[in-house]
Amino acid sequence: MLPVQLRPSRPDDLDFVTRLSGDVFNVFGAYDEFLPRYLNHPQVITTVAQLGVDRVGFTMLAMVMSEEPLPWRTTPRRELERADEEALPSMWVDAEMVAIAVAPPWQEKGIGRQMLD
Repeated sequence: MLPVQLRPSRPDDLDFVTRLSGDVFNVFGAYDEFLPRYLNHPQVITTVAQLGVDRVGFTMLAMVMSEEPLPWRTTPRRELERADEEALPSMWVDAEMVAIAVAPPWQEKGIGRQMLD
């Protein structure tokens, strides 16, 4: 397994995220234009994967807060209401993986799996 280090993104990662977004996702649209905007979003956690000094990938995880559980929750609200009412959270927090990208030369080497783990 490659010795990947994961760290929070920094302002100097903007060019890397922009370039890699274009390399990996632009077949689906102009991802190199909008994904980098998430770097400074307060509800998005961006993590950069490094091998030594080389940046090789990134993930973006969005935190979604709501007063009601999101529709894909496995336990319907009505079943939760039958449970102890005090156990219900006043705010629901879900996470959505906005993006996971590995630079093409480093793909298929287990880096994406390490980032997900």
